[in-house]
Order: sequence, then C-alpha cells, then structure tokens
Amino acid sequence: RYENFPGEGLKCEVSGRACVIGTRRFMLQLGIEMSAAQEEQVSSVESTGSASCLVALSPLDSPLDSPLDSESDATCAAPQGELRLAGFLAVADTLKPEAPQVIH
Repeated sequence: RYENFPGEGLKCEVSGRACVIGTRRFMLQLGIEMSAAQEEQVSSVESTGSASCLVALSPLDSPLDSPLDSESDATCAAPQGELRLAGFLAVADTLKPEAPQVIH
C-alpha cells in the first residue's frame, strides 16, 4: 500500500521500512533534512536541468507506527524524525530535434 501526494511524492512501506519518495519540498514538509553535502549534490544535479527525486527510509530496526497489512487502510508512518535521506534519482529528458517544430 502507498499514499500518493500529487505533485509532491508518496509514502509507502518497503520490506518493513517506512519509505518516502518525492520532491525536496515534500521532504522538508515532512521534516526530513538533508546534510550540506547532500544538498550540494542535489543542487548540482538540478543546476543541469535534471529533476531530482529523493528517497528517505526509516532505519532497519525502527518499527512502523502504522504497519501496512491487508486489513489496514493506514499508510506507513515512522516515528517522527526517524526517516533519513537514503539517496536520490536524477531525471532528465533530452529534447528531440523536431521539438521546435512541434512547439510552433
């Protein structure tokens, strides 16, 4: 199960761990902080025109507040402050040669 936040990201459970995937703004709204080094890496990738998709996970030994199972509609939730940035994906789309013609 997962909970979608359109334009921001999603919350889900992966192998018993709380997981959040989404924008930098979404992570900040959830209180998931980035170190200065992580911030620099994400900013560097975004400065090339790529979009970043950040991934945060709860620790392996951290129990979920609301475990997901077939009988529950609750979304996963790790204890406040438990989620940590695990990495990010850079997504880029190259323009095709015919793009200017399509726009006009």
